[in-house]
Amino acid sequence: MRTVAIALVVFVSAGAVAEPTSTRLLDGVRAFQAGDYASALADFEDVGARPDAPADLAFYLGPTLYKLGRYTDALDVFLRARGNADLLSGFYLAETYYRLGLYRKARGLFVDLRARGLGPRLGAAADLHVQLIDALFAAAPPAAAIDSYLAQGRKLVAAGRAALAAEYFDEARLVEALAPSPSPELREEIRAALASARDLAARPSP
Repeated sequence: MRTVAIALVVFVSAGAVAEPTSTRLLDGVRAFQAGDYASALADFEDVGARPDAPADLAFYLGPTLYKLGRYTDALDVFLRARGNADLLSGFYLAETYYRLGLYRKARGLFVDLRARGLGPRLGAAADLHVQLIDALFAAAPPAAAIDSYLAQGRKLVAAGRAALAAEYFDEARLVEALAPSPSPELREEIRAALASARDLAARPSP
């Protein structure tokens, strides 16, 4: 009897492992659509660990992390994605920028997505975000805002997350460009930090 029980456990375990990747991916999509984002994340992470993981997995995983409020992790996934995102994934990326306070990055992407043909619902949401961002920048951006982006970028570089750091340095660049009296020294500081972060991000992992 004990031998039969052990054999049954092995059989069940093997069946779980042998579940096709496409089936597990579909499980994740269904969980996402049902609003069960924790289960969706577990499914997508399992798929991502498999050798036959689809190349566009980031466009499932990124929105799921966004829905879970893990905005930095979502941005990291989107940045590592290969190929062009579809409009919905691009919208989630723009929303992620917005949630992280990377407003100029968000605005640029919302405008680009609008031009690419967002549907009525997402298009209206994109327009609202652009209006909110424009209201935020109705006055000249304070120097403290630029300093905060630089500080966060340096923190991310120190943590070994250069690609994310580059997003903050680029936001500093975009915000500084709105200043009525630009500082050549600050502009050069931002340029150098951005170039360095992008160089680090482009290097292969050790």
